[in-house]
Amino acid sequence: MRVKVKSFTLYFFPKKNLKKAMADMGTDESNTILMGDQVFTDIWAAHNAGIKGILVPPIKDKTDLFTKFKRLLERPFLRKYHKKAETGDRT
Repeated sequence: MRVKVKSFTLYFFPKKNLKKAMADMGTDESNTILMGDQVFTDIWAAHNAGIKGILVPPIKDKTDLFTKFKRLLERPFLRKYHKKAETGDRT
């Protein structure tokens, strides 16, 4: 299996940046996956660009106020996700 990796920030123009990264790597939506640790930035950007997103735990949880606030907002979505995963619901 051949895997290409590109690391970059998504904060400004995420769809445009993802499309450029895919073009740089010679990939497209059908064979690209974005791995990220934030629902409202990384996973949303993947969904918006039409690619699969994988939510991973943060390597080091940031302590700045903005990140703490986003993590707080993510909790209800993550609870719902985990509940669906436990029951096997794929909707």
